[in-house]
Amino acid sequence: MEKLNSFFRVIDAIAIFVGLYFCKLIDIYFESKKIPYTITFLLCIAVIIMLIKVLELLFSFLIHNSQVVRSWILREENIEGAWFDMLKIDSDYFYGILLINIRNKKIQVSGEQFDCEGNVRVSWTTVMADFDGSTLRYVYQSRYAKAGNIEEKYGFSTHDFIRYSSGKRPNSYNGYFADISYNFERQTFTGRRINDKAVLRLLADPESKKEGIMALLQNDSPPADNH
Repeated sequence: MEKLNSFFRVIDAIAIFVGLYFCKLIDIYFESKKIPYTITFLLCIAVIIMLIKVLELLFSFLIHNSQVVRSWILREENIEGAWFDMLKIDSDYFYGILLINIRNKKIQVSGEQFDCEGNVRVSWTTVMADFDGSTLRYVYQSRYAKAGNIEEKYGFSTHDFIRYSSGKRPNSYNGYFADISYNFERQTFTGRRINDKAVLRLLADPESKKEGIMALLQNDSPPADNH
């Protein structure tokens, strides 16, 4: 997350600048007391290090606990939130809900895939993920429900996020995934950010989750087959 790394570099620079100001005050005071310069120097180094650590801890806490702060820092790189996508395999359409979270400067991705009736087919979580500012790539572990049994598979996925204006967060993406166990055959999909707060509330509650899924399906029905 380059935006977060750049933000912390700015915080470090501010801490150093403020620390140097305090060092100047300390130097003036200690000089009047005729205290050795070595002690003054070591105290200044300690003050700067303390300021850096305190500010890093403070902003790490704010970033970790406030999505508003993360959004303000990330801006056009803000991909955190819930996403809805659609793909077609042979003649069947399938849908997915993707959840992206940022914790401790790391991206966590999880999701579920549904059929047209809102039944869960697959769930997955990331093993590792990387985001370069416009493209999200991750390796996932998926769980398939098949004939009453649970099968675990691994694969990788790529999401290319689309921005329609500078400085604004993306609201859609194109991508593909490939299960390792299926000879890396790529399946392409398109997705959009879920902005409807009412739908988000439904999805957050396990008892009303399927209602939220069906609301999304009604708004994103596949085109009619005229053949």
